[in-house]
Amino acid sequence: VLLAQGVIALIWLLRERPRAGWRLYIGANALTILLFAAWLPIVITQLTTWREAPFVSTLPEALSITLNTLIYGVTLLDIPAAIPILLLAFALIVPTTPTRAIWRVLFAPVLVIVPLAIFIGADLYRPDDLKALLPVQSAIALWIAGGAAALWNLQRAQAARLFARAATLLSAVWLISTLAGGLPPLYADPAYQRADYRGIAQALATLDADDVIILNAAGQAEVFSYYAAGADPVIGLPRELTPDDTAVRAEVETLIAAHDQIAVVFWGEAERDPRRIVETTLTESAFALDAVWFGDVRLARFATPVDLPQVRELNAQFGDHITLTRAAWNADTFARGDALRLRLTWITDAPLDARYKVFVQLLNSDGSLAAQRDSEPVGGLALTTTWTPAQPVIDQHALLLDLPAGEYTLIVGLYDLADANARLPVNDDTYLTLATLRLD
Repeated sequence: VLLAQGVIALIWLLRERPRAGWRLYIGANALTILLFAAWLPIVITQLTTWREAPFVSTLPEALSITLNTLIYGVTLLDIPAAIPILLLAFALIVPTTPTRAIWRVLFAPVLVIVPLAIFIGADLYRPDDLKALLPVQSAIALWIAGGAAALWNLQRAQAARLFARAATLLSAVWLISTLAGGLPPLYADPAYQRADYRGIAQALATLDADDVIILNAAGQAEVFSYYAAGADPVIGLPRELTPDDTAVRAEVETLIAAHDQIAVVFWGEAERDPRRIVETTLTESAFALDAVWFGDVRLARFATPVDLPQVRELNAQFGDHITLTRAAWNADTFARGDALRLRLTWITDAPLDARYKVFVQLLNSDGSLAAQRDSEPVGGLALTTTWTPAQPVIDQHALLLDLPAGEYTLIVGLYDLADANARLPVNDDTYLTLATLRLD
């Protein structure tokens, strides 16, 4: 936007040659930079810690999505932009007055074209980052309005002028009604709701002093700290723009050794942590408690390892091929708020065609559900379709025991990912009972 303004100012200064024009332009920009100075540390942090996104589509597709977003907003990307584009063209080829200054004609187009050329040409384009072009929306609205004015004031014969004005009115009515139809989804459609960081902060309010929070993308630090002010410790991982996987894994393992529970706020990890080192290390070395989505942000919690003295050798067969050979957990008696850690060892005697989820449940004395965790093996990192026959799969789960005092039955089982009711049979039942646990 600043470069676009510079182009317009240069045209203005060269053609109009106003007195004190350079001083006015330089002074205005100096004031702008001064007012923006408070944001500079955040800008520097964002630019130096966020992985630059690659060009992810063809040029025509990028231009189409960008123009539709600027003209209609994010809720109407499938609406053809033919009418607004015609109005944009009219603003350039049919000036409203013969004496109109060239810099006035080019004012809105330059404010649109220059930022778009930089945004797309420098491989910065990503649909999620189109919000960076918000100032360009004002310019494209002015440009469209200029085209409508040019069409309305067309200097032609009476019949042509009447036709032009009718076309202007119809275009304006269509455009306004279309834009009005795009507003309700912004307020009512869950697809356009922002991530609920307030809810994340509330969910993390129960963490103890011995727990730690990991932000798996540096770009969420500001919004997280706004809603979770005072949360400590909070660590951004990976720390580097181009992370060293070995160093990241070592730091996560250090955190696992030093804390009772670890909460991770996952957002943008496909770019910030493309090989999922943080999540993989936690899933393999710790015990996953739960994972909850807050919009497009996922909050996952892990209980760190402890001794597992309660061990049962099982060799219980689920279905035709899968066997649970062993189960181990940390205790039979707990206090409210403790975490049950459960390690399951699976094995298959043949390749598997279906994906299965593991369910771990605590049942009340009447058989009703008290707590549960459902997940594909190893937190989704070891899908059953990838299991190698005769090779054990170590699968760790955890349940937070925020339950009333009493006795609970611990059960485990498998069901088809495509149908939660299609449980694999085991010992003439649909689940395997592991133990009776007591909460004091």
